[in-house]
Amino acid sequence: MSGQAITRETFATPRAAEFFELRALQAQTGQPARRFAEVLVKELVDNALDAAETAGASPEVTIDVADQADHLEITVADNGPGMPPELIAKVLDFSVLVSDKAAYRSPTRGLQGNALKTIVGIPHALGDARPVVIEARGVRHEITAAIDPAGELRIDHQQAETPTGPGTRVTVAVRRAAANLKLDTGRWARAFALVNPHAAIRYRDNSTDADEAVSYKPTAGDAWRKPLPTDPTSAHWYDVPALQRLVFAHINAARHGGRDLPLGEFVRTFAGLSGTAKAKTVGAALPTVCRLSDFEADPGAVATLLAAMQAASRAPKPAALGRIDESHYRACFEAWHGTRRFWFKRAATADGTIPWVVEIAVAETVEPGELHFAVNYSPTFDDPLARLPLDAGELRTVGAAAFLRQVDAYPDGYANRAAAIHVISPALHFLDKGKTTLAVPE
Repeated sequence: MSGQAITRETFATPRAAEFFELRALQAQTGQPARRFAEVLVKELVDNALDAAETAGASPEVTIDVADQADHLEITVADNGPGMPPELIAKVLDFSVLVSDKAAYRSPTRGLQGNALKTIVGIPHALGDARPVVIEARGVRHEITAAIDPAGELRIDHQQAETPTGPGTRVTVAVRRAAANLKLDTGRWARAFALVNPHAAIRYRDNSTDADEAVSYKPTAGDAWRKPLPTDPTSAHWYDVPALQRLVFAHINAARHGGRDLPLGEFVRTFAGLSGTAKAKTVGAALPTVCRLSDFEADPGAVATLLAAMQAASRAPKPAALGRIDESHYRACFEAWHGTRRFWFKRAATADGTIPWVVEIAVAETVEPGELHFAVNYSPTFDDPLARLPLDAGELRTVGAAAFLRQVDAYPDGYANRAAAIHVISPALHFLDKGKTTLAVPE
């Protein structure tokens, strides 16, 4: 070949496209495009429950789905403190991950860490130009985002004062025909009510009475408690790489205007280490470390910190993970499907110092029931134990769903069966990007 030589330009393509292109979003969420409406509901309700719990309120969540001629309009509202404008601005920075959970090990829901970013991106990926609307703290945010052919992100963020009640209200419109979207609003509302007995869950869609929402009231008493997003985490739930991520997340935050935490203050945020004496004991093992930024000179010293914190505190027992009472599962199955026979089992174990709880409820029902999977009080799309070998004498199989099939307890939509499997642990290792299938101790 001959001709004039050219100098190729080196282009930087923003990674924001991962949240706006259909194929990339399917990888991000772990779900096919036809389930994107379900992804929106799950992520928005997870956020709503977390917001209310963080504010110390008994969660009240409302799901409204309007099935229009060419699109679904999904609205989720909560009774939390309301998203502040500065947090929404951070969410719209697609160059960084925004999460208050990703660096912590705790038995709380919402571990994906990019939920609101995918919510902004999904409408564009499905060809809908309607803005995502967030109403909170007296401000209405209308957000339209798109990627141009070169992969450059374009965001139009309009703000206006508006009267709002407590909490946050998020509305997302998506083209139904773009991916043959399916959404059973009632099933997702029941799934959240099943594993959140302290929450009031209401929903309304085109299948319900136009004037009345279907309501699932809380059944938990005042003494019932689950781990909250604001609860201290335990040093025994970390390994060295996990604690390094947390320490250096604090260091990076300090570089961008946050506080460079004194070592003692950081230690006292952990369960069992809130006392000054214990913090001093831990600090004595690291005489050259005064603030977290000092670990930059010696990242390996985080291993010493972890060993000292674990030695000065006790590992929490599985009971610290909370529980859903048998009576709640039984009442839900009875109210929704009618029950002829009911069986329940809770198993607690530990993988080293990492506690695990598995709750299983199975019923023979009057009407065909449903199968619900959940992890840390949040419904999942599929079986979280799908790769777990199960051995029950002559019966050997892999995965909870396969096991239920073999013992004639699988709710397939036609059989008079209902089942729920709920897994709780503070240190989850997912085997898929959609964060459903878990690696669990045998």
